[in-house]
Formats: sequence, structure tokens, C-alpha cells
Amino acid sequence: MSIFTRVFWKDAVERSLRTGAQNIAATWSAAGVGSLIGVDWKAAASIAGFGILYSLVTSVAAGALTNTEGASLVVEAVDPPGKHAAD
Repeated sequence: MSIFTRVFWKDAVERSLRTGAQNIAATWSAAGVGSLIGVDWKAAASIAGFGILYSLVTSVAAGALTNTEGASLVVEAVDPPGKHAAD
């Protein structure tokens, strides 16, 4: 898999943005804040930024190690069509 494809970068960016959003939610939850006003947004943005960066680095490493279309380390096994799993 080449990291120089549109499919790869679309997948990698989607993963990294999702990771960033999850990091912001985790920071908000861990702070025990009941509202958005009490959140330390500098810390939340910093944590989200590092999460995005680490996710992109992981995706690039996965792209270099696998031969798949996306940025995942997991290669999905696909059963041949027309064959039942019980056969």
C-alpha cells in the first residue's frame, strides 16, 4: 500500500480527527466538569492535537507495513462468494 494515494489519506485523516474528538471528550470527562465553561480548553486542544499527530504517524506506519487500501494494520479476511461457513 502506498501512502501516496487519496484513499489512504482520506482514511488516515478520518481516523485522526475521530481520535482528536475522542481525546477532547475524554479530557472533558476526566476533568469531572459538569459544563463546557469549566474545561481547560488549552489542555484539551493540546491533548487532542497530540492524539491527531500520533494517529497520523500510526496510519503512515500501518501503510508501510501492510498491503491494504486504507490506513489500518488489520487485513480483513473475506470468504469466497457462494461458500457457506458451515461447509
